[in-house]
Amino acid sequence: MIKAILIDDESQSIDILQLRLKKYQDILSVEAVARNISDGSRLIREIEPDVVFLDIQMPGGSGFDLLKNFPDPVFLVVFVTAYDEFALKALKLNALDYLLKPIDPVELDKAVEKIIQTTESKQSKEQSLSLLKVVKTNFEITEGKIHKMV
Repeated sequence: MIKAILIDDESQSIDILQLRLKKYQDILSVEAVARNISDGSRLIREIEPDVVFLDIQMPGGSGFDLLKNFPDPVFLVVFVTAYDEFALKALKLNALDYLLKPIDPVELDKAVEKIIQTTESKQSKEQSLSLLKVVKTNFEITEGKIHKMV
């Protein structure tokens, strides 16, 4: 299950996004909602989400300010904002996607597909690395036994 957090100061925007994301409830779970960057940062640390849907302009700081607290984020970021002028900055910060409000359902579908593909790819890499560690350990054990026999 893909864990998501929504961070937006506008209640209506959160409600609409939650409603649209219910379509994906079998694979994506909205674990928490924050209305400011302080609560958002705390929830990210507590929940360790796979993806954060993040507004840019909020009282008390921007979505960009929040990301400064996570210089090497392990979570994906999808910006959801009414401001198109921040798109380039968002992409430079490795945002997975940039959705304009009001959210176009087709664009949200595309963003969720990117989330799924990226998450599956990440999980596959982690499984491969884990398997390689097991193989290496088994090889070292076998090699040690062979040396004892010789």
